[in-house]
Amino acid sequence: MSDIDRSKRWDNAHFLHPWEGMGDLGRNERTFVEAGEGIHVVNEEGRRLIDGPGGMW
Repeated sequence: MSDIDRSKRWDNAHFLHPWEGMGDLGRNERTFVEAGEGIHVVNEEGRRLIDGPGGMW
């Protein structure tokens, strides 16, 4: 099992995501962020995304 897979399992078991509906808790795949720069994040597949929810907090 990879470090990313272990981290995702730990996350599902121990972390409450405030934007997720309680009925779906732990059932959906999440984006695992490996890096960030400015408004962008890079996921585990190397895709560069805009961190839209980051501005909410």
